Amino acid sequence: MAHLHSGIMGPVSGKVGNLVYYTYRGKCFVRRAPVKSKKGPTLKQKSQRAKFGEAMRFISPLSKLINESYRFVNRRKTGTNVLVKEILKDAIIGKYPHFFIDYPKVSLLRGNLPWAMGAMHPNEGTCNLEFSWQVFAQSEYLEDQLLLLVRCCTTGNWYTTEGNARRAHGSCTLRIEAPDNGGMLQVWMAFRSPDHRAYSNSEYLGEVMINKSSYYEN
Repeated sequence: MAHLHSGIMGPVSGKVGNLVYYTYRGKCFVRRAPVKSKKGPTLKQKSQRAKFGEAMRFISPLSKLINESYRFVNRRKTGTNVLVKEILKDAIIGKYPHFFIDYPKVSLLRGNLPWAMGAMHPNEGTCNLEFSWQVFAQSEYLEDQLLLLVRCCTTGNWYTTEGNARRAHGSCTLRIEAPDNGGMLQVWMAFRSPDHRAYSNSEYLGEVMINKSSYYEN
């Protein structure tokens, strides 16, 4: 890469032959244009791209929430970038082209608030999920907002609750809309301060199967 000093014609930009001219921070640079490879991607490259795609599909619907929680932990990196790297390293299973998320190894949100110490209690015969958690005696945490993050593996849809329950309540009920053919749910719990400036780490609570017929049994 070379640095050009602008002449009487002013700065140069664009592609000329096999060179690319561009301006960055007021200075003009030139570099060789990339050459397209005639070879197709290797199996390793295909595998890595497939893993990356699976990780992004998994977290993209929660990107705003993830980035909000991580920015108070590491302001130099976005939460989605950090989480994708962690998933690729520790929470992808399977072989190309079929890769899957190892859900118990994923911590979706990060923060410094006390852990929820939560538990999930499926309500058999209904589409309701019952939750409970430890109530802290310290008053500064009692108004923390409950966050439930539920993913349906069948559809890829996420169900979230934000601000409907407080840490002081100690328990709550969440009703899930089951797909026609039922679905396996993956569930996480966390807490967030009322001003959204502090989070707890999310906790994986497990998985539960729900069926469409449950609506008629409730």
